[in-house]
Amino acid sequence: MNRIYTFVAIALVVVFTSVTAAEIEMKPHPTDEKDFPEYIQYLVDVSFPRTAEERALDAEVQARYQDAHNIDSIFIAAPGFPAGFTFEQYEEFMDHMRRNNFTAVSTTLSNGSDKSVQEAFDRIKELNKYIKDNSDKYLQIKSLADFDKAKEQGKIGVYYNFQSMNSLGEDVGNIEKYYKLVFAP
Repeated sequence: MNRIYTFVAIALVVVFTSVTAAEIEMKPHPTDEKDFPEYIQYLVDVSFPRTAEERALDAEVQARYQDAHNIDSIFIAAPGFPAGFTFEQYEEFMDHMRRNNFTAVSTTLSNGSDKSVQEAFDRIKELNKYIKDNSDKYLQIKSLADFDKAKEQGKIGVYYNFQSMNSLGEDVGNIEKYYKLVFAP
């Protein structure tokens, strides 16, 4: 299994053949913290608008790609991001990933909306600790070989992404700081 296949691409083709972007009207981002759980559920529903019947037809495709890596490369949250997203909600999402045989998830650490670069640094430290404390379920992806390792061990591989350069702040040297936070032993 040296090649990495993404089941996500197949799912996107299926999704976009039944729902077009013009059919999805995005709700405005809530500002009141009490509205966050409902908004997060809304984002989950919008990201996977297929019916149970449509998903049932996936069995043939799943059988064809059972040895492939199934990777969610656009998960838009991490504990603390967006504001109000908890470790419990993160775990609920990861349970969904496990039930659907995902190999790995790319966790968004920031979309640039943080108040400071330090928030992103702190989020990495918290998530690194969470992965380490839950090493029976998670493996931090640091190399291509880790995708195979996660699949073989029945764990969800986790790797990080940013959706904005704002997390660098005004200092390009922050790239090295991020690197050390993620890849340091």
